Amino acid sequence: MPDQLSSDLASLRIPREEGRPRGRGLRILLGLVLLAGAAVAVYVLAFPAVKSKVFRPEVALTEILLVSPAQESVRLTAAGYVVPQVLTKVSAKIEGRIAKVAVKEGQKVKAGELLFQLEENEPRSRLLAAQSRVLAARANAEAARAQLLEVRQQASRQKILAQKGAAARATAEDLAARAVALEGQVKATEAQIKVAQSDVELAKVGLKLMAIIAPIDGTVISKPPSLGDLVGPQTGAIVELADFGSLVVEADVPEGRVHLVKRGAPAEVILDAFPDRRLRGEVLELGQRVNRAKATVLVRVKFVDAAEGVLPDMAARVGILE
Repeated sequence: MPDQLSSDLASLRIPREEGRPRGRGLRILLGLVLLAGAAVAVYVLAFPAVKSKVFRPEVALTEILLVSPAQESVRLTAAGYVVPQVLTKVSAKIEGRIAKVAVKEGQKVKAGELLFQLEENEPRSRLLAAQSRVLAARANAEAARAQLLEVRQQASRQKILAQKGAAARATAEDLAARAVALEGQVKATEAQIKVAQSDVELAKVGLKLMAIIAPIDGTVISKPPSLGDLVGPQTGAIVELADFGSLVVEADVPEGRVHLVKRGAPAEVILDAFPDRRLRGEVLELGQRVNRAKATVLVRVKFVDAAEGVLPDMAARVGILE
C-alpha cells in the first residue's frame, strides 16, 4: 500500500525540464519588444539624417522679380497698350481688281511708294474714248468755223450787190441770218470740246487712281489682299500703315491720382513681351477728358530709349517716377 501511494505521488510530480520552455518564451518575447523599441528609436533619431542624404529635398517654387533702382522713386503705376500716333488706313478710291501687290506685311515703305496696282484696261479704254471725242469735237468746230467764214463772205458780197441793185436784198439778208446760226453752231462745238476735254481729265484721274500709293512713311501692319481681289470704296481699308517712330504707351490713370502725373515727368516702361527690359519714357500729354465708366484719365508716355522690337497693341506697364 505504501508503495502504491508513493508511485501515485511520483506520477503527479512536475519535472523541472518541462518548465524551462515557458521561461525561454518569455525571454524571446522580451527580446522582440526590445528590438522593436530599438527600431523605433533608430527611425525617429537616425532616419531624418539618412533621408536628407539619400532623398532629394523638396524645393518650394517661387517667382523671381527683377527690380530696378528706378522703382524706388515710382509715384504711381498704370497699365496700358502701345499705340502709334500716326496711323493710316489705305483704301481704293475706285473699284477694280488687284493686278500687282508691291508690299507685304511688316515691310517699310516711303510716302509715294506703290502699294498696289489695279487693272487698267477699262479706265484706259475710257480715256481713249474721251480723247477720241475731243478730236471729233474739234473737227466739228473747225468745220463750223470754216462754214461760218464762207457764209459771212457770201453775205458781205450779196450786201454790196444789193446796195448797187445788182442782187436781191433778200438773198443778202438770208445769208446774214445763216451766218448768225452758224455762229451758234460754232459755240456749241466749242462747248462739246470742253466737255470732251473734261471727260479726258476725268479718265486720267481714274487711271491714276488705279495705282494705290503710300500716303505716309510707315510700316505695313496688316496682311495685304491677294492678286485678283476686287477692291473699292465699298470694301473699306485694304492695308494699314503705322509710323513706328510715333509709338507711345496709352495708359489709364485713376482720376484721383492724376495730380501725381505731370507733363515731361520721367517714366519707366515695362512691356509684357520683354519683362526683363526697362525702357526710359517721358510723359507726353494727359487726356482732356475723364472716362466716366472707368473713372480714369488717359496718359500718353513716349519712349526715350529706342523702341526696338516694340509693336502696336503690346501690353505695357508704366511707372511714373519722381
